[in-house]
Amino acid sequence: MFFRMNGELFKRLIALDHGAWVISYDEPGAPQYITAAFLEACEKVEMPEGYRVALEQAKHLTEAEMKRLALIEPLLEDSIYIVDGKSWLAMAKRIAEENGYWDCITNIWQGWCSWRKGEGKEEKIGT
Repeated sequence: MFFRMNGELFKRLIALDHGAWVISYDEPGAPQYITAAFLEACEKVEMPEGYRVALEQAKHLTEAEMKRLALIEPLLEDSIYIVDGKSWLAMAKRIAEENGYWDCITNIWQGWCSWRKGEGKEEKIGT
């Protein structure tokens, strides 16, 4: 689901009964929590063309791209890394240490941005 909030395009990452975790499609940044009432007041918009393109491109990744995504997969698979920045950083550091270099964090961030632009999945969590 995509929507506009104060003129900025956002994608819902996690839907909760009382709100949602969202991320800006326009500007890289950390996920944000918004209430269900606020989300309801936002303008719903169509999926951006760039997102459609990213989804199609994700079907044809190179070997190097697949390796980078596999490296950061733990960060993309568990919603705790969306809602808790400290957990995200701890896992990112662990991945970097296990792979022998800190530059891995750059790959993690680039992967996150790619996921934000179209390669990830939205999930529904009831509370």
